[in-house]
Amino acid sequence: MAELIKEFIKMNQFVKPERLRTVLEYDCIVPDTYPDIMSVLAADGACSVDGEQSENGKIIVNFTTHYKILYLAQGDEPTVKSINTQSSHTVSIDAPGLAESASVFARCCLEHIDFTVVNSRKLSLRSVVKVIADANNTVELGIPVDIHDMDDAQLKKTSYTLSTVSENVDTTLQLVESTELGGGKPAIGCILRSDPSICDITVSKTGGELQIKGNLTVCVLYESDDASRKLEIAESHIPFTHTAACSSDDDTPGLSIRSEIKSFNAEIGEDSDGLPRIIDIKADIKFNITGYSTR
Repeated sequence: MAELIKEFIKMNQFVKPERLRTVLEYDCIVPDTYPDIMSVLAADGACSVDGEQSENGKIIVNFTTHYKILYLAQGDEPTVKSINTQSSHTVSIDAPGLAESASVFARCCLEHIDFTVVNSRKLSLRSVVKVIADANNTVELGIPVDIHDMDDAQLKKTSYTLSTVSENVDTTLQLVESTELGGGKPAIGCILRSDPSICDITVSKTGGELQIKGNLTVCVLYESDDASRKLEIAESHIPFTHTAACSSDDDTPGLSIRSEIKSFNAEIGEDSDGLPRIIDIKADIKFNITGYSTR
Protein backbone atom coordinates (compact mmCIF):
# COMPACT_ATOMS: atom_id res chain seq x y z
CA MET A 1 0.00 0.00 0.00
CA ALA A 2 1.30 3.42 -0.93
CA GLU A 3 2.20 5.62 1.98
CA LEU A 4 2.87 9.34 1.96
CA ILE A 5 6.04 10.11 3.94
CA LYS A 6 6.03 13.44 5.76
CA GLU A 7 8.63 15.42 7.62
CA PHE A 8 7.18 17.29 10.58
CA ILE A 9 8.50 20.79 11.20
CA LYS A 10 7.56 23.16 13.98
CA MET A 11 6.73 26.61 12.68
CA ASN A 12 6.27 29.86 14.57
CA GLN A 13 3.21 31.82 13.54
CA PHE A 14 3.55 35.51 14.37
CA VAL A 15 0.51 37.11 15.98
CA LYS A 16 0.27 40.89 15.92
CA PRO A 17 -1.60 42.14 19.00
CA GLU A 18 -3.08 45.61 19.15
CA ARG A 19 -1.00 48.36 20.73
CA LEU A 20 -2.55 49.87 23.79
CA ARG A 21 -2.34 53.27 25.42
CA THR A 22 -3.91 53.72 28.81
CA VAL A 23 -4.31 56.71 31.15
CA LEU A 24 -3.50 56.08 34.80
CA GLU A 25 -4.42 58.26 37.75
CA TYR A 26 -2.59 58.02 41.05
CA ASP A 27 -2.53 60.12 44.24
CA CYS A 28 0.89 60.49 45.84
CA ILE A 29 0.78 61.22 49.59
CA VAL A 30 3.81 62.78 51.24
CA PRO A 31 5.13 60.39 53.96
CA ASP A 32 4.63 61.54 57.55
CA THR A 33 8.39 61.94 58.11
CA TYR A 34 8.75 64.30 55.12
CA PRO A 35 8.18 68.09 55.13
CA ASP A 36 5.34 69.80 53.25
CA ILE A 37 5.54 70.59 49.55
CA MET A 38 6.30 74.17 48.54
CA SER A 39 6.72 73.44 44.81
CA VAL A 40 7.33 70.41 42.61
CA LEU A 41 10.60 70.43 40.67
CA ALA A 42 10.12 67.24 38.62
CA ALA A 43 7.75 64.29 38.33
CA ASP A 44 8.62 61.35 36.11
CA GLY A 45 9.22 57.62 36.29
CA ALA A 46 9.28 54.32 34.43
CA CYS A 47 7.27 51.12 33.99
CA SER A 48 8.29 47.49 34.46
CA VAL A 49 6.38 44.37 33.40
CA ASP A 50 5.63 41.92 36.23
CA GLY A 51 4.17 39.16 34.04
CA GLU A 52 2.27 38.39 30.86
CA GLN A 53 0.10 35.48 29.70
CA SER A 54 -2.25 34.49 26.88
CA GLU A 55 -5.93 33.99 27.71
CA ASN A 56 -8.94 33.62 25.35
CA GLY A 57 -7.45 35.55 22.44
CA LYS A 58 -6.06 38.26 24.70
CA ILE A 59 -2.72 39.04 26.31
CA ILE A 60 -2.98 39.89 30.00
CA VAL A 61 -0.15 42.17 31.13
CA ASN A 62 0.61 43.00 34.76
CA PHE A 63 2.93 45.96 35.22
CA THR A 64 4.14 48.43 37.83
CA THR A 65 4.58 52.17 37.37
CA HIS A 66 7.44 53.62 39.40
CA TYR A 67 7.12 57.35 40.13
CA LYS A 68 9.97 59.68 41.11
CA ILE A 69 9.06 63.06 42.60
CA LEU A 70 11.51 65.89 43.36
CA TYR A 71 10.11 68.82 45.31
CA LEU A 72 11.17 71.92 47.20
CA ALA A 73 10.19 71.57 50.84
CA GLN A 74 8.67 74.30 52.97
CA GLY A 75 10.79 75.77 55.76
CA ASP A 76 13.05 78.65 56.72
CA GLU A 77 15.75 77.17 54.48
CA PRO A 78 14.00 75.33 51.61
CA THR A 79 15.60 72.01 50.76
CA VAL A 80 15.15 69.51 47.92
CA LYS A 81 13.38 66.27 48.87
CA SER A 82 12.45 63.19 46.88
CA ILE A 83 9.62 60.67 47.00
CA ASN A 84 9.68 57.28 45.28
CA THR A 85 6.34 55.51 45.02
CA GLN A 86 4.65 52.97 42.76
CA SER A 87 1.31 51.60 41.62
CA SER A 88 0.36 48.23 40.09
CA HIS A 89 -1.94 47.74 37.10
CA THR A 90 -3.37 45.07 34.78
CA VAL A 91 -4.39 45.57 31.15
CA SER A 92 -5.83 43.30 28.47
CA ILE A 93 -4.66 43.48 24.84
CA ASP A 94 -6.69 41.96 21.99
CA ALA A 95 -4.71 39.41 19.94
CA PRO A 96 -6.97 37.60 17.41
CA GLY A 97 -5.77 34.08 16.63
CA LEU A 98 -3.68 33.78 19.78
CA ALA A 99 -3.32 30.22 21.15
CA GLU A 100 -3.35 29.43 24.87
CA SER A 101 0.18 27.99 24.61
CA ALA A 102 1.58 30.98 22.70
CA SER A 103 4.86 32.58 23.64
CA VAL A 104 4.25 36.21 24.64
CA PHE A 105 6.51 39.11 25.57
CA ALA A 106 5.31 42.56 26.68
CA ARG A 107 6.95 45.89 27.42
CA CYS A 108 5.67 49.20 28.76
CA CYS A 109 6.69 52.80 28.18
CA LEU A 110 5.72 55.72 30.39
CA GLU A 111 5.18 58.41 27.76
CA HIS A 112 3.90 61.39 29.73
CA ILE A 113 3.08 62.58 33.27
CA ASP A 114 0.97 65.54 34.39
CA PHE A 115 0.82 66.52 38.06
CA THR A 116 -1.38 68.72 40.19
CA VAL A 117 -0.51 69.83 43.72
CA VAL A 118 -3.77 69.20 45.61
CA ASN A 119 -2.34 70.49 48.88
CA SER A 120 1.00 70.53 50.69
CA ARG A 121 0.67 66.79 51.51
CA LYS A 122 -0.90 65.42 48.33
CA LEU A 123 0.09 65.28 44.66
CA SER A 124 -2.28 64.04 41.94
CA LEU A 125 -0.51 62.25 39.04
CA ARG A 126 -1.99 61.52 35.62
CA SER A 127 0.20 59.45 33.28
CA VAL A 128 0.00 57.94 29.79
CA VAL A 129 1.45 54.43 29.40
CA LYS A 130 1.96 52.58 26.11
CA VAL A 131 1.85 48.76 26.29
CA ILE A 132 3.33 46.73 23.42
CA ALA A 133 3.21 42.92 23.17
CA ASP A 134 4.72 40.34 20.80
CA ALA A 135 3.32 36.82 20.43
CA ASN A 136 4.09 33.62 18.54
CA ASN A 137 1.95 30.51 18.11
CA THR A 138 3.82 27.23 17.60
CA VAL A 139 2.37 25.21 14.71
CA GLU A 140 3.54 21.75 13.62
CA LEU A 141 3.29 21.11 9.88
CA GLY A 142 3.64 17.78 8.07
CA ILE A 143 5.41 18.38 4.75
CA PRO A 144 5.25 15.50 2.18
CA VAL A 145 8.76 14.51 1.10
CA ASP A 146 8.33 11.06 -0.50
CA ILE A 147 5.94 8.20 -1.33
CA HIS A 148 6.65 4.74 0.03
CA ASP A 149 5.84 1.51 -1.85
CA MET A 150 4.74 3.12 -5.11
CA ASP A 151 7.50 2.59 -7.69
CA ASP A 152 5.74 4.15 -10.67
CA ALA A 153 4.93 7.40 -8.89
CA GLN A 154 6.50 10.60 -10.15
CA LEU A 155 7.47 13.28 -7.68
CA LYS A 156 7.83 16.96 -8.32
CA LYS A 157 9.85 18.53 -5.53
CA THR A 158 10.19 22.21 -4.69
CA SER A 159 12.59 23.74 -2.16
CA TYR A 160 11.42 26.35 0.33
CA THR A 161 13.48 28.31 2.84
CA LEU A 162 11.86 28.30 6.26
CA SER A 163 12.95 30.49 9.16
CA THR A 164 11.75 29.22 12.53
CA VAL A 165 12.28 30.20 16.16
CA SER A 166 14.62 27.59 17.62
CA GLU A 167 15.59 29.42 20.82
CA ASN A 168 13.27 31.21 23.25
CA VAL A 169 14.69 31.83 26.72
CA ASP A 170 13.63 34.12 29.57
CA THR A 171 16.25 34.69 32.25
CA THR A 172 16.85 37.24 35.03
CA LEU A 173 20.14 38.60 36.34
CA GLN A 174 20.27 39.63 40.00
CA LEU A 175 23.02 42.23 40.08
CA VAL A 176 24.57 43.35 43.38
CA GLU A 177 27.41 45.86 43.14
CA SER A 178 29.02 48.67 45.16
CA THR A 179 30.63 51.73 43.57
CA GLU A 180 32.73 54.43 45.23
CA LEU A 181 32.57 58.16 44.58
CA GLY A 182 35.37 59.59 42.49
CA GLY A 183 38.04 61.81 43.92
CA GLY A 184 36.93 65.32 44.71
CA LYS A 185 33.29 64.37 45.20
CA PRO A 186 31.87 65.17 48.67
CA ALA A 187 30.38 62.40 50.81
CA ILE A 188 26.70 61.50 50.44
CA GLY A 189 24.15 63.02 52.80
CA CYS A 190 21.08 61.53 51.11
CA ILE A 191 20.26 60.11 47.69
CA LEU A 192 17.54 62.14 45.99
CA ARG A 193 17.10 60.00 42.89
CA SER A 194 18.86 57.29 40.87
CA ASP A 195 18.36 56.51 37.19
CA PRO A 196 19.61 53.21 35.70
CA SER A 197 19.96 52.29 32.02
CA ILE A 198 21.37 49.34 30.05
CA CYS A 199 23.68 49.57 27.03
CA ASP A 200 26.15 47.58 24.90
CA ILE A 201 24.28 44.28 25.26
CA THR A 202 25.58 41.27 23.33
CA VAL A 203 24.55 37.59 23.41
CA SER A 204 26.36 34.51 22.12
CA LYS A 205 25.86 30.74 22.27
CA THR A 206 28.76 28.58 23.45
CA GLY A 207 28.84 25.02 24.73
CA GLY A 208 25.11 24.71 25.35
CA GLU A 209 24.92 28.04 27.19
CA LEU A 210 23.86 31.56 26.31
CA GLN A 211 26.31 34.23 27.45
CA ILE A 212 25.00 37.77 27.90
CA LYS A 213 27.30 40.76 28.34
CA GLY A 214 26.47 44.42 28.83
CA ASN A 215 26.81 47.52 30.97
CA LEU A 216 24.53 49.02 33.60
CA THR A 217 24.87 52.80 33.81
CA VAL A 218 23.63 54.46 37.01
CA CYS A 219 23.25 58.23 37.42
CA VAL A 220 22.71 59.34 41.04
CA LEU A 221 21.60 62.78 42.24
CA TYR A 222 22.51 63.31 45.90
CA GLU A 223 22.81 65.95 48.59
CA SER A 224 26.32 66.35 50.02
CA ASP A 225 27.07 65.44 53.63
CA ASP A 226 28.32 68.87 54.74
CA ALA A 227 27.03 72.28 55.75
CA SER A 228 26.58 73.41 52.14
CA ARG A 229 24.12 70.56 51.33
CA LYS A 230 25.13 71.01 47.72
CA LEU A 231 23.49 68.89 45.03
CA GLU A 232 25.92 66.54 43.26
CA ILE A 233 25.72 64.00 40.43
CA ALA A 234 27.66 60.72 40.39
CA GLU A 235 27.69 58.33 37.43
CA SER A 236 28.79 54.69 37.51
CA HIS A 237 29.32 52.15 34.72
CA ILE A 238 28.97 48.54 35.85
CA PRO A 239 29.88 45.76 33.36
CA PHE A 240 28.05 42.46 33.81
CA THR A 241 28.12 38.91 32.44
CA HIS A 242 25.23 36.47 32.77
CA THR A 243 24.78 32.89 31.53
CA ALA A 244 21.60 30.92 30.88
CA ALA A 245 20.84 27.40 29.66
CA CYS A 246 19.84 27.02 26.01
CA SER A 247 16.35 25.77 25.18
CA SER A 248 17.52 23.74 22.15
CA ASP A 249 20.59 21.96 20.75
CA ASP A 250 20.34 23.67 17.36
CA ASP A 251 23.17 25.81 16.11
CA THR A 252 21.48 29.18 16.09
CA PRO A 253 23.30 31.69 13.86
CA GLY A 254 20.95 34.59 14.58
CA LEU A 255 20.21 35.62 18.18
CA SER A 256 18.23 38.67 19.28
CA ILE A 257 17.89 39.92 22.84
CA ARG A 258 15.48 42.19 24.65
CA SER A 259 16.13 43.54 28.15
CA GLU A 260 14.24 45.30 30.91
CA ILE A 261 15.14 46.55 34.40
CA LYS A 262 12.47 44.95 36.57
CA SER A 263 13.61 46.45 39.89
CA PHE A 264 16.37 48.78 41.04
CA ASN A 265 17.57 50.17 44.35
CA ALA A 266 20.51 52.41 45.33
CA GLU A 267 21.49 52.96 48.98
CA ILE A 268 24.30 54.71 50.85
CA GLY A 269 27.22 52.59 52.06
CA GLU A 270 30.41 53.35 53.98
CA ASP A 271 33.98 53.05 52.71
CA SER A 272 36.95 51.63 54.66
CA ASP A 273 37.23 54.89 56.61
CA GLY A 274 33.60 54.79 57.67
CA LEU A 275 32.60 57.68 55.37
CA PRO A 276 29.36 57.58 53.32
CA ARG A 277 31.10 57.46 49.94
CA ILE A 278 29.74 54.14 48.66
CA ILE A 279 26.63 53.53 46.57
CA ASP A 280 25.23 50.00 47.07
CA ILE A 281 23.29 48.94 43.98
CA LYS A 282 20.80 46.09 43.57
CA ALA A 283 19.06 45.45 40.26
CA ASP A 284 17.00 42.68 38.65
CA ILE A 285 17.44 42.70 34.87
CA LYS A 286 15.21 40.49 32.71
CA PHE A 287 16.38 39.19 29.33
CA ASN A 288 14.40 37.53 26.55
CA ILE A 289 16.61 35.77 23.98
CA THR A 290 15.19 34.57 20.66
CA GLY A 291 17.13 32.52 18.13
CA TYR A 292 16.19 31.82 14.50
CA SER A 293 17.32 28.88 12.37
CA THR A 294 16.90 28.45 8.64
CA ARG A 295 16.06 25.15 6.92
